Amino acid sequence: MTSWSNLPAELRLAILQIVADTSMGHIATYASVCSEWQEVFEAKSFERIVLSQRRVLEFAQIVQGPRRRLVKHIWLRIELSDDDHSSYKTISLREMDFEGRDNFVGVIKVLFTTLSAWERPRDLNKEGLTLEFCAYSPSDSEHMPKDRDFAHDPYSEPAEEISALPNPREHPAPTQLDRDNLFRNIFRLTKSYVSIMWFNNDYESAVLPEVNVVTSFLIRRQYYRKFDPNDMYYILVNLTGLESIIYEPQREWITSQSESDICYCRLFEYMLPPSLKRLTVFENYEEELAAVIAAPGESGRVRSPEVSQALMRRSQALEHLSAAFIIDAMDFLRPFWPPASQPIPWSWAKLKTIALTSQVLKPDSNRDLISYLCEAAGLAARNMPNLEIMEIWNGDGDKHGSIFRFCNEEMVSTITWQSNWEMKLAEWVLSSWRITVYETRHHNNLSVRYANLPMDGTRFPASVLPHLKLKDQVLHPVSFRQIQLIGTSRNK
Repeated sequence: MTSWSNLPAELRLAILQIVADTSMGHIATYASVCSEWQEVFEAKSFERIVLSQRRVLEFAQIVQGPRRRLVKHIWLRIELSDDDHSSYKTISLREMDFEGRDNFVGVIKVLFTTLSAWERPRDLNKEGLTLEFCAYSPSDSEHMPKDRDFAHDPYSEPAEEISALPNPREHPAPTQLDRDNLFRNIFRLTKSYVSIMWFNNDYESAVLPEVNVVTSFLIRRQYYRKFDPNDMYYILVNLTGLESIIYEPQREWITSQSESDICYCRLFEYMLPPSLKRLTVFENYEEELAAVIAAPGESGRVRSPEVSQALMRRSQALEHLSAAFIIDAMDFLRPFWPPASQPIPWSWAKLKTIALTSQVLKPDSNRDLISYLCEAAGLAARNMPNLEIMEIWNGDGDKHGSIFRFCNEEMVSTITWQSNWEMKLAEWVLSSWRITVYETRHHNNLSVRYANLPMDGTRFPASVLPHLKLKDQVLHPVSFRQIQLIGTSRNK
């Protein structure tokens, strides 16, 4: 009989890797079998670290030396007390008792102090290091629609456990009392900002050490508790090696959008670190939930040209940009809107990909307005010499969806219009794009294609996202899967 030690080293490694990748339980004990096993199972055990405020000190003690290089993802999950949903005021975690542990400011300082001792590149995983934040109360799910589980870990548990709202076709319309109760519960969660830094003007407590090993910062849409955009500065400014931000905030209700938009302007224009290369902002919005709780007359997001212009100015140093729903492409491209007779001085010299949403892309829009948007995109592309892909997209429920795409591939450039409704790009739009291609790519090979966007009952944005070339840059992969489940569950 062949023993384990007689197997070729490559085969043993392959078997151990399969066990590590498919084991659902704790595998840390496997690492103690021998040095060969330790190398495989420690790498798997330490690649993603989930921290509560109570485990931050343990992290500093356990993850030392060569183990640092194994870490790809640190997820700080702040657990709030169960009664936090009862208050409309901004939540300051400095007021809360975490069983004798430090407050949130202290937790952040301990974590940053630990990471500040890590050196780059010695302690940096070859795939980089992601730092993720979230905050929730165990009772949050009790105040939300059916089966919304905020304690769920989508990285290690089946994604199907995250459910959507009940199918409106199979359930009676909510009563006014149902609407009022749901509104109060949602309002309590979404209006409760988690204040990261300030309490009683204790500015000194917010001083954090610089960390240069974190390459990506992540806040996902799964959680309704929001971090104050004003306070994000004191996190981001000290992540001196940050290259990527994925930010998926919940959309404010109409009555609060102007206040949050002021914060977004400051965040985008002044608070993003100079090392940043990739920025993804996805303003989460669930239309069926909003339909239940929206006040009379509220429909869709109020456009904010100021946020668009702030993001436009800051994005000139980026390589990749995606902004979904938080701005409208029409406002972002406003300086290039026809007739833009004067050259625009702004340049996106490094930009390779850009994805934006626009409410203009819908079947009842004026066709000239859609054409003006597509032409403005082409004029802006003349200031993006390294552009590879541009996508502008939109949709509405299970009714319609559309994508305008420009793609550069070697010596061929392609414009694609994909929708489930009739639209032909005006010839003067295509002529303008031909000039853009010649000026930036020095060839005349521009093809134009039209494609159908299949609508099978899946609800927006899940209906359109799979058809985007830049779908992996529009939101985090876990969020993408969750949105697919929410959008497709209607038909089950």
